[in-house]
Amino acid sequence: MEALETTLAERFDLYGCFQCGRCTGGCPVSLKSKLNIRKLMIEGLLGRHLDRLTERDELWDCTTCKTCTLRCPRGLKPMDLVIGLRGSLVEEGHIPKTVIEALESTYKHGNPWGKAKNRRNEWIKELPKEIEIKDLSQ
Repeated sequence: MEALETTLAERFDLYGCFQCGRCTGGCPVSLKSKLNIRKLMIEGLLGRHLDRLTERDELWDCTTCKTCTLRCPRGLKPMDLVIGLRGSLVEEGHIPKTVIEALESTYKHGNPWGKAKNRRNEWIKELPKEIEIKDLSQ
């Protein structure tokens, strides 16, 4: 991870980030997770604590919805930083067990839940009929 830290700021243009927080403020995942894109940006810029990413699963909480990138007033691409950091962790073999299980299940069954694809009509009955949708636009 050390070689990554020396080039991270240049690789993802972190010098342009002025820490306005719009990336994290607009992130739907940050409402329910410890994921903090703004913090990742400053840590990447300063080269701090990135070696501890292997201990922090929140990097894998990002859904790559691109809201952070769309909201950035400087036109930076915070989502690319997340993807790049994940890629480095994968190369080093640091993948959370839950991610491995979801990927293996998707490969075997076509879904991350480990349910047989041909029995979808059965397991979909377990889902709630009504889903609460929160308006995050305000």
